[in-house]
Amino acid sequence: MAWKRKMLFWMAYLTGKAPWDTGVTPPEVIRLVQSGELTPGCAVDLGCGTGLNAIFLIRHGWQVVGVDSEPIAIRRARRRAAQEVPALRQQACFMVADVTDWRWAGIRYDLALDIGCLHSLTPAEQQSYAMYLTRYTKPGAHFLLYARGAQRLNGDAASFGLDQPQVEALLAPAWQSLWVQRGQEGAHASAWYLFKRDDT
Repeated sequence: MAWKRKMLFWMAYLTGKAPWDTGVTPPEVIRLVQSGELTPGCAVDLGCGTGLNAIFLIRHGWQVVGVDSEPIAIRRARRRAAQEVPALRQQACFMVADVTDWRWAGIRYDLALDIGCLHSLTPAEQQSYAMYLTRYTKPGAHFLLYARGAQRLNGDAASFGLDQPQVEALLAPAWQSLWVQRGQEGAHASAWYLFKRDDT
């Protein structure tokens, strides 16, 4: 399954038909960053794609590590950063890396951003992701997540997406839910979640 997913992402970026690469920073990200609720610090963009949202964070004073499994996306993210924020290059690091094994992390983050990455992983990968997310974030850190709701593929049991109880179970007990904003992506339910890591 993992190699099929990797091939799908590679083909999408290669052909320029990655539907998730919208070229627009979501309003949920903009509102959170511009709200004044968070003090800029170190952020990680998980499944950063071509770097659009990481660069938005950089423009607002964050130091950002963007990780993605797809080398084409990371090359484009590095190029975008060099062109759009050349004076702030030291605040950006983009790398090909695995979100289920954070040996690349090195530091602990104040903010984690995930727009559509966690929901595409297998249950075992999601468990590993959640463990590392907690290990490599600071007490009091925030986690902004976008995920599609669970859906059935080929008439089988739900094999893609995450519903709210599944997300909260993955992150318990270390993360407290601050808010959930439900929406729709095409024919599929979706939601934005904001969590705060336990201070202990």
